[in-house]
Amino acid sequence: FTLDMDTTALAPGEYQVVFAADGSTTGFAAFDVKRSHPLYVVVTTDWDDADTSDEALALQDDLHAEHPELLLTHFVGPYTFTDPEVSPERREILVDWLLGMEQNFEDEVGLHIHPYCNFVDQVDELIGVDPIPCITDQSTVYSTDTSGYTIRCGAYTEEEFTNLLLASDVLFEENGLKKPTSFRAGGWTAEIHTLRAMANAGYVADTSANNWARMEEWAGPFMGTLYEWNRENWATINDTSQPYYPSNANILEPGDDYVPVLEV
Repeated sequence: FTLDMDTTALAPGEYQVVFAADGSTTGFAAFDVKRSHPLYVVVTTDWDDADTSDEALALQDDLHAEHPELLLTHFVGPYTFTDPEVSPERREILVDWLLGMEQNFEDEVGLHIHPYCNFVDQVDELIGVDPIPCITDQSTVYSTDTSGYTIRCGAYTEEEFTNLLLASDVLFEENGLKKPTSFRAGGWTAEIHTLRAMANAGYVADTSANNWARMEEWAGPFMGTLYEWNRENWATINDTSQPYYPSNANILEPGDDYVPVLEV
């Protein structure tokens, strides 16, 4: 037998389905079913590189085609607009794709920062501040990284990172995108002063808190310190520890004195 039944009126809980012959008040079979609370799936993508490939864009197009109700957050890097290897024509293609995702699917465009030097070195000109030296010796993978890609976001001070965020806003708006209000740090390497910088720059949500136990592929002596950094700095983060507003005293806990950026 096959039964299609609308369960939208049923509250979450356990129910029993009883089968009976037509006209009979006595059941001949029964089984239990459980109606759960709704499961909300959030999909995010990190633009680690300046140029996201057409293949990666097509995979996201496929997700939308197969799951029309799905919403994606695209964490876009500001270095898309500062890397000299990305042509103006390619940047326009990427922006047009993002705008299409917003318009057609109500996707969100957020911000993702790996502090590439080609971006950090342009911050002073973008927002009229003193130059920020690009850090190359606080990598989570290598002894040095002259590109800046694997440098911890927390290596930059609150003031410096505030300026990186404000410069990103300028780049987004100059290229036809809205000011982003959600963020994820490259390598999840946000610290409490990084969150304060987000609040300074008008960001309302951060998604850097990492369930580090799920990144076991980064564990080991040849993979740098990324796994160890996340295990130490996001020690208590697990499947159900978020969302919360982090305390100024401890990024891992909520508190009355908190940073007004929701940690998700």
